[in-house]
Amino acid sequence: MSQEEIEKIAVIESINAKKISQKEGAKRLGRTTRHMRRLQEIYKSEGPQGLINKKIGKPSNNIIKSEVKATVISLIRSHYADFGPKLAAEMLSGRHEIEISKETSRQLMMGAGIWKGKLRKDSPEHPMRDRKPCFGEFIQIDGSPHAWFEDRAEKCCLIVLIDDATSFIVGARFATVESTEAYFDTFFNYIKTYGRPLEIYSDRHSIFRINLPEAKSGDGSTQFSRAMDELGILHPTASSPQAKGRVERVNHTLQDRLVKMMRLDDITGIEAGNKYLKNYLEIHNELFSVPAFDSEDVHRKEIPEDEVLKLLFSHQETRIVSKTLNISYENVTYQLQVSTPSYSMHHAKILVCKNKDGITLIYKNKVIPYKTFDRKNQSSQVLSVKEIAIKKPITRTPQKPAENHPWRTYENLIKKPAQAASAKREAVA
Repeated sequence: MSQEEIEKIAVIESINAKKISQKEGAKRLGRTTRHMRRLQEIYKSEGPQGLINKKIGKPSNNIIKSEVKATVISLIRSHYADFGPKLAAEMLSGRHEIEISKETSRQLMMGAGIWKGKLRKDSPEHPMRDRKPCFGEFIQIDGSPHAWFEDRAEKCCLIVLIDDATSFIVGARFATVESTEAYFDTFFNYIKTYGRPLEIYSDRHSIFRINLPEAKSGDGSTQFSRAMDELGILHPTASSPQAKGRVERVNHTLQDRLVKMMRLDDITGIEAGNKYLKNYLEIHNELFSVPAFDSEDVHRKEIPEDEVLKLLFSHQETRIVSKTLNISYENVTYQLQVSTPSYSMHHAKILVCKNKDGITLIYKNKVIPYKTFDRKNQSSQVLSVKEIAIKKPITRTPQKPAENHPWRTYENLIKKPAQAASAKREAVA
């Protein structure tokens, strides 16, 4: 008997012995007086044995049949051997219409030797931080280099943007490497969909801040931080991975679930992966997002037009205009095309914006048309150290001077005046 059953029998016996009232007994057991009368009737007819749970030692009514267990283990072993218990249970439900709980999946996988329980690691304590109250108030961003397509494609990087208040992934995009251009593309789609957030939070990658304290060039900001400043978005940086733990944890989850889902659907390559992300994120956000403390969406809906936004999310540099209204950028000369050339443009600064659409020149907030001048610069051939070492010296074939070459008449030019002077002296003598 359990402790609860022992106490139940003792209370019923006390009521039958008139030591306590029925109401007092019901209060002790947390039952109603009507239920106490039923217990007294059972005790009277069956004795103490009637108050003991009759299911002790018998199999549960909800036990899984051995045939179903064998099917589950066979499916997991053949299709989901490296899946976690929760994800395996979801796959069995969605793809095979077999409903089992996460714990049942875990027990079956451990019993079959497919899954091993994980030991909790001792890790240093980090102070907890409350979630921001509103959606769009604080966005954590990070890039996750990983073999997202396993051996079906080369390793690439996933750019992730997650809302701090709800754990809702507001943006994700596959890129070849973690770069400024990859973040620009992801932010362009995010801002077009939701608007401008109040604040973003990232690590201290060189994409986000200048890590060289004594930099001799530039204005102290990166291309990304410059774009955020122009959009009015605050951008503090984290001093440790734990400080931006929410996006770090979702990266870990995606490296487990997303990789396996793309394997099942045979998704290969960055382009196909970005198309697949649209449907996957809907399912992911439904499973893992939480409601915000405040239902207000604080995204600022006032955003620039597409063309202006593309220029903001571009690589920008300044160049000095020459007297002939030319500028040089990446070994190409750009000739400015203006209707009325002005002396004020001589030695003026012009903004060069480069993105995947090409080069745009801006002077006093206006786009300046241009023509490119091909200088036909041919780069010299780059040789390795070995090629330089074994390269033979240049041999030139000697050329015979022509008959009328000055080199042939040089001696005569010297001798003739000397002979003429000698003849003159002899004539005088």
